Amino acid sequence: MPSGRWPHFCGDSLPCSGFDDIADVRWEGLGLSVAGWGLIDEDGHRSPELQVAYLPYVEIDQCISDASLDFRAYITSDKICAGYTNGTALCKGDSGGGLVFVKEEGQLQRHYLRGISSTAPNNNKLCNTHAIPTFTTYWRMSVSLKIN
Repeated sequence: MPSGRWPHFCGDSLPCSGFDDIADVRWEGLGLSVAGWGLIDEDGHRSPELQVAYLPYVEIDQCISDASLDFRAYITSDKICAGYTNGTALCKGDSGGGLVFVKEEGQLQRHYLRGISSTAPNNNKLCNTHAIPTFTTYWRMSVSLKIN
């Protein structure tokens, strides 16, 4: 990777993680994305290339309502729901990936980290591609790390 500052990142290669300049950003309508090396389908196939998924934000009430009863306990106050139920999914091996959104600032596009890939409901397949995954809210996690 070439050295130097990338105009769409806050540092040399790190997404922005500050909160002061995005306090007014609403989740609804944001273009969220996450990258990962996890499985790419229900049968457990892998890709030799890093995969990126573009996901819609899902309101927490809708996420809980759509989740199976046994998974609802994992949708806690520190979670964000984002995704589809149409086959685009996070799978085993994607945990820990960053959920980011882009904010235009003049001619720059800054990528802001807002969540970490966390959990998704299981089914009888190697990957449940028809369920909404959850992400641990970066803000809550960073506060917890600072306190501890």
